[in-house]
Amino acid sequence: THMTRDDAFRTALPLAPVLPMVVFTAWLAMSLSGERRISVERETADSARAVANNIDRELTAVVGTLNILGMSRNLQAGVLARCRDDAERRVTTQSHWIAVVLSNPSGREVMNTRRPIANDPDPVFEGDRESLTRAMKTGLPAVGALQPGPSPADAYFAVRVPVFEDVRLVYVLSAMISAGNIRDILIEQKLTGERFGVVVDPHGRILAHSGAHAQFVGKTSPFPLSPRAGPN
Repeated sequence: THMTRDDAFRTALPLAPVLPMVVFTAWLAMSLSGERRISVERETADSARAVANNIDRELTAVVGTLNILGMSRNLQAGVLARCRDDAERRVTTQSHWIAVVLSNPSGREVMNTRRPIANDPDPVFEGDRESLTRAMKTGLPAVGALQPGPSPADAYFAVRVPVFEDVRLVYVLSAMISAGNIRDILIEQKLTGERFGVVVDPHGRILAHSGAHAQFVGKTSPFPLSPRAGPN
């Protein structure tokens, strides 16, 4: 039968403001006794909470790694070739990192591990512009919305950290992270059978799906973006 979004028990948990994603978990079953229904709703809420916490920890770790890169002597000295070497080493040791990008205060790229260093800042903006602007304006880390790739497996999002010299913004350092990273966190919850998990970006696009990631990533979520936390 055709399933609508009302045919599932749902729990949605918003992550911290710096991590603008929403985690949904659902159980596609309706013919349950009242007691079992309460149990299923509690299990669903617990799964959503676990996924949200794990995503929070993962992205906080990415921010920490970017902060370390941002404090490197090579970057502080403006030696971009050596800074690029440092960044490339980070990309090779992080399984879901696609690239590291360095942008100047105007938002233009001065280094991208996926492209050779150019003499003039590159006018191309890697990832979404909104999160880059937000990191520059607030002086805080920012996580961007899902960005498409050549295939669903190449979809990614940006994690951005502003870099300061005293109180002056000098760069924004960004990691482009595969959406597969979030999918793997969902899979760790072992949502087998009729249970599944979905992570949605701020624009309502599916960033990760525990059961059919390649099929759903980038598509509009059937869940409303007015999340409420489940029971504690």
